[in-house]
Amino acid sequence: MKILAAALTVTACAMAGQLFAARMRARVAALEAALHLLRETQAQLRFLALPAADLLAQLCRREALRPLPFLPRCQALTLENIPFPQAWRQALDEEPGALQPQDKAQLLFFGESIGATDIDGQLSACALCAELLEAQLQAAAQDCRKYGKLLPMLGLLGGAGIAILLY
Repeated sequence: MKILAAALTVTACAMAGQLFAARMRARVAALEAALHLLRETQAQLRFLALPAADLLAQLCRREALRPLPFLPRCQALTLENIPFPQAWRQALDEEPGALQPQDKAQLLFFGESIGATDIDGQLSACALCAELLEAQLQAAAQDCRKYGKLLPMLGLLGGAGIAILLY
């Protein structure tokens, strides 16, 4: 019975390390998709000058933006006649968690500027958000490279240490 409990403890701690590493990778993927979203939005605004609802419909069709689950939710809210900035904020608030609060803050600023200013203002907001998110992506990618392999091993070793101490 003690061996089973020790094995479960080691397994649980190892899985916790894996979970933390997976969350780091998910954040990097979400930030990369967010940067793609900003660049795609810049291109759409520059060449087509689409209204916010049409722009959102175009973006939701992009395969590269699948790591951003708040986009389809925002589109559904706009179809319910909720104004775009309010729908954007609500969809980001309901986002399941790959993005950190500082990432969401940049995307909130972006969402509030779309459709609220002229094309040049919207393009400037896209560029500013892309620049800030790029810095956050670089930091997240560096953390992922640095700790991505370390966390699973720490979980395993921590679990082994706990098992030795308790059992």
